Amino acid sequence: MNIEGAEHLAIQGMLETVQLTQVLCVCCHVMTSWPWRRKMTAKEPKSAVQQFLWKNRIEIVERLEPHLPRYVAHQVGGYNQKLMRKAAS
Repeated sequence: MNIEGAEHLAIQGMLETVQLTQVLCVCCHVMTSWPWRRKMTAKEPKSAVQQFLWKNRIEIVERLEPHLPRYVAHQVGGYNQKLMRKAAS
């Protein structure tokens, strides 16, 4: 799904899905060089996604190693530890 900055809208519909998902990755990038995009984007997508995952008890994982491509820094990964433990038992 390529929603370019509307991540904060998409996650509103993920309340049930996130509880059923063991591992996830959300790419949060906005083409801020486009003038109309700067006006349209009310929230910074990455922080909105992180806040949503944190509220839903998803362990957030970020990859910030300097040798990775720039777009990786805009990804938010997460693990549902409750489901991971259940699958391991």
